[in-house]
Amino acid sequence: MLKEQQYPNNSLDLEYFVIFGLGSLGQHCIVSLTEFDVKIIAIERRLEIDWEIESLRDLLEDLIIGDCRHNDTLHQAYRLIKDLKKTLVVSHLN
Repeated sequence: MLKEQQYPNNSLDLEYFVIFGLGSLGQHCIVSLTEFDVKIIAIERRLEIDWEIESLRDLLEDLIIGDCRHNDTLHQAYRLIKDLKKTLVVSHLN
């Protein structure tokens, strides 16, 4: 829980998170992160996403379709958030 005295006037600088992978775990992480009033960008390699949580797309600041193992995909995300401090990588082998 955030301590009120750390953030005067209850205002936080919004931070960005990047979620790599929108499988079940990635989607549930997005829901959890929204409780902290942060901006979320997701990178997913599949164009057709099996949304498990209704209207989850609306919680994202941006969605990048591409393979996060490729530099061009990462550069696309970098242009959106140059001062990224946190990432969450959710992946599995297939």
